[in-house]
Amino acid sequence: MSHPSPVSATPVDYLVPSLTPGQGSALARLLSELNPSWNHREAYAAVGSAVAQNMGGAVAVCVAAIIAASSVGSSPADIGFPGSHWECAHTITACSI
Repeated sequence: MSHPSPVSATPVDYLVPSLTPGQGSALARLLSELNPSWNHREAYAAVGSAVAQNMGGAVAVCVAAIIAASSVGSSPADIGFPGSHWECAHTITACSI
């Protein structure tokens, strides 16, 4: 299974290369608020999995997770797998001001 390459990291991702455990927990709380079918523990584990797999920097992980949580029928585990949520996240984080 291929994952987005960390080589494709964007300027935004270099500013905040990874999430701290506290930031991951805060993101998981947000995800469970956005999608009430997601519980905090599973969302936190999925965010941690994406970070551990180096699927993107902190901003890309946040964007991909929010997109996944906003998708009908998704589960927290989807965060840790490639998909359109990651393609969108890497496109968004390629933007700079």
